[in-house]
Amino acid sequence: MDATLAHLRTAAPDLVLLDTPPTRPEPAQCLAGMAADAKLRQLPVVLTSTTPDLATRLADQYPALVRATLPKPFDLDVLYQTLGRLLAIELR
Repeated sequence: MDATLAHLRTAAPDLVLLDTPPTRPEPAQCLAGMAADAKLRQLPVVLTSTTPDLATRLADQYPALVRATLPKPFDLDVLYQTLGRLLAIELR
């Protein structure tokens, strides 16, 4: 997880799109690490998941980070609208 957080610091993305598989602890660990980091806690996160309840729970735990959740499968237009809204740009 340290390598992932270090990469996020170096890459300085505008947004993080994070998949939340139901049987993996890494998404929660990533969010916890981001929340503890002054630079990374500024990044908006969009959670995707085949288990919407899991994404909702994580969003509730990290409301300052998680700006949207997308249940999978999602329509690409919905993804583009979400990204455009969060990044204040027009996609496509």
